[in-house]
Amino acid sequence: MLVLFLLVSAPLSALAQTNDEAEASIDQTHEPVTVSEAERLATAASHWHLMPSAVQVAVEMAPSSGVLRLASGSFDPLLGDGPEVPTSFTRLHDASYTGMVLIQLDRADGNLLDALVKQHDLTVLDVVHDEGWLVRLPDHGPSGMDELRAEDGVRWVGELQPGWRVSPELLYQPARAPALAATSA
Repeated sequence: MLVLFLLVSAPLSALAQTNDEAEASIDQTHEPVTVSEAERLATAASHWHLMPSAVQVAVEMAPSSGVLRLASGSFDPLLGDGPEVPTSFTRLHDASYTGMVLIQLDRADGNLLDALVKQHDLTVLDVVHDEGWLVRLPDHGPSGMDELRAEDGVRWVGELQPGWRVSPELLYQPARAPALAATSA
């Protein structure tokens, strides 16, 4: 056992001396380099280059498909009522409770959306493709839906059912969702 200790410890002690000597030599050879502010600025300027001028490319906007794409399903609100969800996840006049409605514009037009937000005091909550927006109506409530429907450029305004806000995985098979798996007590 003693022989093993000497074999192992001898090279380590030699290595320790070599490291101490190396640190001492590093301390002696490297002195802090002082660089003047003018030199620092000159170095920075030598690395500075102007960015090439931007090029604008005109592209045509794709026409809106009219389809709203939600996690629970896609639908054209002018052709159908929306994704089917269990009746326990639907509520008549949901906008009266939440103030949330879906607005679908007839074209991609950020200026139109901005004007509607300002004019009707809307709060944009999310985008729902194609050209759909989840917005919260101001405190004066669902009567704002009729006002929005009358606006030029608005294709459709409707309520966002509670079941449309929930992942289909949780609606139909909640026990299979890993974060919500039931455990025995």
